[in-house]
Amino acid sequence: MKIFSFKPFKFYFYLPILFLTLVLSCQDEVSDIVNPGQEDVIEANSDTANLMSMVALNDGSVDNIIDYANCIEVVLPVTITTNGVTITIQSIQEYAELETLFQTFTMGQEAIQFSYPITLTLNDYSTITINTESELLALINTCNDENEVDDDIECIDIQYPIAFSIYDTDFQVSETVTVDNDEALYLFLESFNASVITSLNFPVTLILADGNTIDVNSNQELEIAIAEAEDDCDEDDDFNFYDTDCTDQAIELALKECIWNLPVYNTTDPLNSYYIQFNVDYSFVTYNLYGNPVHDGVWTVSQNDDNQFILDLDTNWEDLSGSWIIDNCSQTNLFELHNTNTQALVVLEQNCDVNFAYSCFEDITFTVCDDDGSLDLQTTIVLDELYPNCTSSDLNTYYFNTEADANASVNPLASPYTNMSSTEVIYVRVEHVNNPNEFQIFTVNLIVQNCASSCTEGDVDGILQDCKWIISNYEGDSSFNIFNINFENDQNMIINSDNENYTGNWSTSQDGGQVVVTLSDISGGNVQILDGDYYVVECTANQIILHEVTNSNIEVVLDKDCD
Repeated sequence: MKIFSFKPFKFYFYLPILFLTLVLSCQDEVSDIVNPGQEDVIEANSDTANLMSMVALNDGSVDNIIDYANCIEVVLPVTITTNGVTITIQSIQEYAELETLFQTFTMGQEAIQFSYPITLTLNDYSTITINTESELLALINTCNDENEVDDDIECIDIQYPIAFSIYDTDFQVSETVTVDNDEALYLFLESFNASVITSLNFPVTLILADGNTIDVNSNQELEIAIAEAEDDCDEDDDFNFYDTDCTDQAIELALKECIWNLPVYNTTDPLNSYYIQFNVDYSFVTYNLYGNPVHDGVWTVSQNDDNQFILDLDTNWEDLSGSWIIDNCSQTNLFELHNTNTQALVVLEQNCDVNFAYSCFEDITFTVCDDDGSLDLQTTIVLDELYPNCTSSDLNTYYFNTEADANASVNPLASPYTNMSSTEVIYVRVEHVNNPNEFQIFTVNLIVQNCASSCTEGDVDGILQDCKWIISNYEGDSSFNIFNINFENDQNMIINSDNENYTGNWSTSQDGGQVVVTLSDISGGNVQILDGDYYVVECTANQIILHEVTNSNIEVVLDKDCD
């Protein structure tokens, strides 16, 4: 087998190599879906789509130590031979260890020989099989050289998960797509075509190169943030593995970016079922496998007089408390530490895909209309509809009137449930199927509203036909305020903005003492989402507030415009 040398330089050797592997995946809390204005629709090859794709491109520089190429990444495991020693690399973190070995013992000129065939992942996440050295060299020669400008943007990251709304031809949300990582985002954006209408659900959190985060609330804000950050850091696309890029700022950025696992403690794995979240306020929380917090504390990063980086952990957890020297931080997703007092060894491994069992649940407020005609502020709800997107075969969910009952798991509520007062708290116990003693309690603040208006049907008819009405808000989205509606006396309506004009029909009716406004047959545009039946819940000469009959959380605010 032929050996080829990419670059001549001294290398070092040390055995054994520590092999670490961990594969987990997850989904975190996603933003509420907000129906988009025209400017928030994302189209194929738009500026928004292209910039997000550049952020999501696969960065092939992670394995430059073995392939000297920024546009390809070797799929692991892979077996290499260097100076007569054969090593199988199982995980990305072993590149840092390989670098340490090269730096530790001088062995002469480094030559990397792969055991073919090998598989490579390209920038677009497609893969290719390489069978010979000549095939590999030919592909490497198509890549940009070190530190040359390339397409991927590495100085800003997206905090996942994020969600996209897909709309049908009636501009109704037909699907919500949740994206958990760069690869999924890139492939999703690449799947766009002219027939797909989609929007990104804001707000979206971006992580800057200095560790700070910013929230963006529109496509325009997202484009500006990415463009401004594009050249805001050193992307470290060089082939010099001995130039440590460790800084206290870089270490802090990495720690804040994701949750960290503890796969190795004193050469074994007694803590591998624990996770640490380093918060931006320099507090941290340690979670068990189920996502329940078990320890907490505060953390700092500093540099001592010997230019060593120190991670200080002030916590009641004896295993981790104290000052830890960071022995290796050449890979920002893996840190090797030893305690300055106990000499205990720890490996911290970044895991941006950890899935805590309860991450879908949170404390919420659920508002519903008393729409049964009696207006007694009592209604019936299906309890599992309180968290419609949190169904899991690993979890059981129960509902209680008191926190004590929830903790003791006694007297669960039956579904459907009729409320006892207009405002009450329901306690939700979410427990693991295989271990019911592992559970968390969440609260639902249930509010039942009297959605009846003091206006009669005749009042509403007269008020709507008096001047035009601005759509000030739809389900929390103020971007519809570019449109106004003219309710004509023949039950036709005209909806227009400076650039768009649509028609439709309107009518009013009575339902159990409540006035219903029906909007129908809207001819086009994103205002088609207004088609439906609405209760009039507030009515004045200058403002009308409507709640959708089938979902009282969807609110439409109309303000009179007589100019």
